[in-house]
Amino acid sequence: MKKISFLLVLCILATTVATAAPIRDRDIERISGANREQTAVQISTKSYSSSQVAILANGTQYVDALAASTLANILQAPILLSQRDGVDGGTKAELARLGVKQIYLLGGENTLSAKVEQQLESQGYQVQRIGGQDRYETSFKVYEEIVKHVEVFELLIAANEVDALASSPRRGAEIPLILVNRNHPSQAVIDLPFEKTVIGGEMQIDQELYQKLGASKRISGSNRFETAVKLAEGLPASQIFLVNAREMVDAFTASSLIHRSKGILLLSDSEEVEAFTREKIQRTPDAKIILVGGEKSLSDYVLTGKPASLEPVPRGTHISRNADGSLNINTDYFWGLSGYGTEWWFRPAESYYQGIKTTIDEDKQVLLNRYNSLWQAPSTGTKTVYLTFDEGYEYGSNTSKLLDTLKDKNVKATFFITGQFMDQSPELVIRMAQEGHLIGNHSVNHKRGSEVAQSSITAFIQDYDPLNAKYAALTGQKLSKYMRPPYGDYSERTLAILHELGYVPVQWSFGYHDWDVNDQPSYAQAIDQIIRQLHDGSILLLHTVSNTNVAIMPDLIDRIQTAGYQIETLDKIPLSSE
Repeated sequence: MKKISFLLVLCILATTVATAAPIRDRDIERISGANREQTAVQISTKSYSSSQVAILANGTQYVDALAASTLANILQAPILLSQRDGVDGGTKAELARLGVKQIYLLGGENTLSAKVEQQLESQGYQVQRIGGQDRYETSFKVYEEIVKHVEVFELLIAANEVDALASSPRRGAEIPLILVNRNHPSQAVIDLPFEKTVIGGEMQIDQELYQKLGASKRISGSNRFETAVKLAEGLPASQIFLVNAREMVDAFTASSLIHRSKGILLLSDSEEVEAFTREKIQRTPDAKIILVGGEKSLSDYVLTGKPASLEPVPRGTHISRNADGSLNINTDYFWGLSGYGTEWWFRPAESYYQGIKTTIDEDKQVLLNRYNSLWQAPSTGTKTVYLTFDEGYEYGSNTSKLLDTLKDKNVKATFFITGQFMDQSPELVIRMAQEGHLIGNHSVNHKRGSEVAQSSITAFIQDYDPLNAKYAALTGQKLSKYMRPPYGDYSERTLAILHELGYVPVQWSFGYHDWDVNDQPSYAQAIDQIIRQLHDGSILLLHTVSNTNVAIMPDLIDRIQTAGYQIETLDKIPLSSE
């Protein structure tokens, strides 16, 4: 069995090398700073020798400012970043260099506090705040500011952060962007009389909302990468600005430079460009390529490919445990592996309701094979799906209700629990164990593991290992080897460490927008999204904080089983290395 798995990996690797041709012999430049604030300063320096106006947004909560690039282009203003309670020295120096007189603050006081406003006013700047109660209202207020400066004929409308940011080159200095809450769209947006183009597929803005908005056009692709490519079609492309598809703040701050350079914006993973992006770059051979962000965002090998071997590796080679539980770690080995993190993503099948499996890039499949990681189960001859729940914290009595439904339906599921959840709801953890569910590790503190492992391998391990002893003391049972990385975040380094420790990292082949308790899908939307993407081997990711998930669960289980699937726990999936 091991020989078969090894040959399969080699075949996949050979196919990857053949299909993912490196991009070489191109004019490539990188714009980056020591952090996102300084990257924004570097972009501003390249964009403007002077400007009387600047736009300031929170560097970590920039979602409130997504619609601001059109305004920045109209005002010929750079977009700079700040912390919530203070502007750093580099940004202050840039404001002074530009000769700025007026500053727009994007977002409410929870995003940029009154302290920031007072600081800037005390330094002689005229400060105007544009902020609403949420991202949707803020984007509408940005639109209201835009129409004071230009005549508007068209709107772009998005519900998704990535789609919104990727649309900035198409918007230029003429077209506002408005964000809509897919479940509770603003009547004010619906009533606007302009031509409306929706950005994103029906999973973001379904046909019912499309019609309610009065939209006349949709721009979307099969994933975020193809959507960005489609948004770029027909635009001048003297330069291609490449940004990390998971860390989009660089796309936000670069929007004014992209506009001034007559460039386009494309998306990439941190280590290698995705197929749609690669094909667009190859179709634009004369364009200069600008990598926006540091090597953590886009590695030096992102275009050319990293010369690395990805053959399967045995466990227990670089980490061993002593009798007292302490670890011997070959840190040099792990530091030699790529530490650049990315969030999990996959391609849904293009044809829904047909049981077609989702796909990922072949190089990612090779990497997951190497470290014995799961995201979708192989076919076993019996149509099977795997129901998994992420338990970051208990919301209301949702978990108790879900356990009641699972017990009533005689279904076993997999629950990934955090240290916070175990501390908050030990009785629910005990109940899960007693009722025969599989319990997995979702980390102690729910941090992005790739970021932790960039600075300390020991700290990364300590965000998982203590949960094992804690669970054993609580339940008298051993915590399973299955773990789910918070946010789906991973790097080659984190996968290698987890593999050495005996864990099986688990991603997913279905997930949807169910984690935001203030923006829940409707019952009908949830059922439709899950059932239409159902396929043999699917690992379903659902969040227990979702009231919608609680409501649909009895019906969902019935529909899954009526469609001919059985529901199993992850330990029923055969692993190639065992």
